[in-house]
Amino acid sequence: MTSTIPIYEATFGDYTFSTDRNLFHVDWASKSLLASYWGHNRTAAMIHESFQHSLICGVYKHGRQVGMTRVITDYATFAYLCDVFLDEAERGSKVGVWMVGQTLQLPLMPPVHRWILFTQAAQELYRTFGFENPKFPERVMEWIQPAKP
Repeated sequence: MTSTIPIYEATFGDYTFSTDRNLFHVDWASKSLLASYWGHNRTAAMIHESFQHSLICGVYKHGRQVGMTRVITDYATFAYLCDVFLDEAERGSKVGVWMVGQTLQLPLMPPVHRWILFTQAAQELYRTFGFENPKFPERVMEWIQPAKP
């Protein structure tokens, strides 16, 4: 995978956060998402394609990938934080909070007007970063196409 954006890296104890696509383990990320409650209905091909068209961030411990975030953005007005995943063994160590914070404060991202995300169980975590329920939920719409076999 090649990168068209500047690489950003930061460390937190034994952990390294990086936007370097050459470090990102696509197979690890794909398996992790396929096992998640939100990604289980995707295919590996869909996940690989989504990585190609997104800003992907990995978290590594001693060179082994243990976490990831993905951002879909136009780099000017809108960003969608998605596919936030951290290995179960790393949870509870504040690495997940650090990972999300690094993603939201990426120096290569200009300040976009609106960030969104969808979460089933981590609303309180994301509120600490300033996320809140939509002010105008009646304006939010979605179109979910049936999964193709």
